[in-house]
Amino acid sequence: MKNFKFLLLLLFPVLSGFSQNLSGVWIGTLSNDSLTVRKDQTFEIALTEYRGKVYGYVYSTFIVNDSLFYIIKKVKGDVKGNISEVKDDEVITHNFKKKPEKGVHVQYTFRHNQQENKWMIDGNWKTNATKDFYSVSGEVKAEGEKDLSRSRLYQHLGDLNLQHTLVSDKTTDQKQE
Repeated sequence: MKNFKFLLLLLFPVLSGFSQNLSGVWIGTLSNDSLTVRKDQTFEIALTEYRGKVYGYVYSTFIVNDSLFYIIKKVKGDVKGNISEVKDDEVITHNFKKKPEKGVHVQYTFRHNQQENKWMIDGNWKTNATKDFYSVSGEVKAEGEKDLSRSRLYQHLGDLNLQHTLVSDKTTDQKQE
């Protein structure tokens, strides 16, 4: 029953037509500005917005030497009007040949707006520079997705038993009172 309540709380913003709240699943692409590293990538972000903060997960895929790689990271950030800043918090899972480098984080800054009856997010992303790596930046564009069966991120979160974590404990506690 508790998992059912979590699912309902997650689906409510999706079913209510994506009001200006960022809660929901967004599917799109990342492109980067570099000429030497991977190009367009599949990008998904699942967010729960609560009191000006967002929490969730980001999923991206890319191809290197004909091999498909993916990574799922936990993210958190702030919302100010229609501008959001979201930053990696921790790596949840990946299929890389070796562990991702520690200290390399991605920050996304995007606008959420409605275009032709669809909610969109678009903006920029960048990694931080470290001793061993230079900063990479690019653009992000995604569209709100109402059909969760189309989301690879949502499927992976189900495999990891993490779908219920898309709703923060504070939101759940208040809804149950």
